[in-house]
This record gives sequence, structure tokens and C-alpha cells, in this order.
Amino acid sequence: MAERVRAECTIEGNTWMDTHEVLPIAFGMKKLRMTCVLIDDMTCTDDIFEKIQETIGDEEIQNIDTVSLDKA
Repeated sequence: MAERVRAECTIEGNTWMDTHEVLPIAFGMKKLRMTCVLIDDMTCTDDIFEKIQETIGDEEIQNIDTVSLDKA
């Protein structure tokens, strides 16, 4: 799934990092944690979320959250 997101969900101003984690939640569900770098003037987190949901679909992705957000 991580490779699919990196390949299909590209937006100008977004760079996906090579690392990801698959974490167990409960009842056999898992969470995919990925890291990306956004250029603030070119895109925002909402753009990334929308692109992922329209590309991958609601059947495979139920929720998208921002775990950490830092600005320099």
C-alpha cells in the first residue's frame, strides 16, 4: 500500500520519504504511517488527503490523520 501511495499520489510540492511503518490498531486492523515533506507555498495537507482518497478509494482507506506537523 505504501508503494502504491507513493507512486499514484504525487502532487507538486510534496515529496514522499522512503520509510513507512505498519502498526497494529485492534481487531486485526492496521495503520500505515508515512512521512512526506510539503512545500508550504505550493500545497497543503488537505490536498494530499484528497488525492489519496480519490486515487486509492474509500474501500481500502478509512481514515487519514496528521500525526505530526512541523514548520521551519
